Amino acid sequence: KPNKKGEYRRGIYKLGRHKIRDDHKFKKHYLTIDDIIVYSSNIGILQLVQRLSGQDFSTGLKSFGITEKTGIDLPYEKKGRMPQVYKFRAGESKGKDNVYKATVSYGQGMTSTFMQMIKAYTVFNNDGFIVSPQIVSALVTPNNKIIKLDLQEPVKVISKRSANNIKRMLIKTVDEGTGIYSKIDGLEIGGKTGTAQIARRGRYLKRYISSFFGFANDKNNKYTIGVTVFEPVSTGKYWYYHYASQSAAPVYKKLVKTLVKFNYLTPEPQN
Repeated sequence: KPNKKGEYRRGIYKLGRHKIRDDHKFKKHYLTIDDIIVYSSNIGILQLVQRLSGQDFSTGLKSFGITEKTGIDLPYEKKGRMPQVYKFRAGESKGKDNVYKATVSYGQGMTSTFMQMIKAYTVFNNDGFIVSPQIVSALVTPNNKIIKLDLQEPVKVISKRSANNIKRMLIKTVDEGTGIYSKIDGLEIGGKTGTAQIARRGRYLKRYISSFFGFANDKNNKYTIGVTVFEPVSTGKYWYYHYASQSAAPVYKKLVKTLVKFNYLTPEPQN
């Protein structure tokens, strides 16, 4: 349980027969919610989600588009998977920690598509509204007639206050946390790293998927951007490259620099 300041214990967290650890070596004993997001604390986030009911946890994920098709105008879209509600509810009436909520909270025990994650992150860059990705905005006929396609209307998922608070934490993650290698002076950049082990036949392998999802904005334009790196280097001299901070975040930075190069974004002059 959190202390009187609403901070959560660091260290090793025992969950059933498993022990959960953080890679970041925190110097303090209790973590704020900012610490949990900025430095990717699995222990912190799993404690946070235990405060939600199984139903609220499941409904919340679905409202962000998890296990739902995004509606993008591309074929063969998948939905992804996560545990059913009854599994999230296990032990709820007895006040016990739930292993399904815990593992899903830090991105394991579920699957989602790249496009689902892009769509989910639009919420934090659009005042709480989720925006459906779309490839084509209009069609041009052989006689040059332009037919505009109907865009899906943004849907409010959380309050503007909540969205902006999470946005603040994502910016802080880039300024001083795991996303620091995506930072570009003069632009508003925020995002979150993700490092997940690949599962095969019911067990996790020493192979990884690294990702970085977030946004890059200037005064006039804003973009939600994602990067996924499949099986980055995880052995030998550069074993640490499997961390998203070392693989996906630098690629994200290169993408944003490309937007700057072609004048889609304009950094503010720095003194």
